[in-house]
Amino acid sequence: ADIHLAEVKKECCQFDRDIGKALRDKKCVTMSAEKVIRYIEDKVKSKENLIEKLHQKNTGLLAYKKKLQIQLKQQEEMGEGLTALDFEQLKFQNMKCRKRLDEQNLKHMELKLLAGKTLHVLNSEK
Repeated sequence: ADIHLAEVKKECCQFDRDIGKALRDKKCVTMSAEKVIRYIEDKVKSKENLIEKLHQKNTGLLAYKKKLQIQLKQQEEMGEGLTALDFEQLKFQNMKCRKRLDEQNLKHMELKLLAGKTLHVLNSEK
């Protein structure tokens, strides 16, 4: 309510500044009437433009809100989709991968030792 009251006071001051001064001079009443009509039409047009702009902004925000709600719903569904069985399967797969990694590391060490021995034999033959 306070914002609306301040806006009305601001509009009154603008009207008085733009139109009231010309009306007080009383030089040409018909021109003043045309100015009042033009002023009011301009204000109505600016308010209509503001309404359209706010409507477009509101539409954009509603679309953004809907997009975020869909993302949130998908995230919740993803979180609910994991069960204890899924975690057990992941643990089992993790264990298999670790075992395979250990085997590969062991083979790598054996190949390094073999390469070292081969290099040693090669150097001793020279």
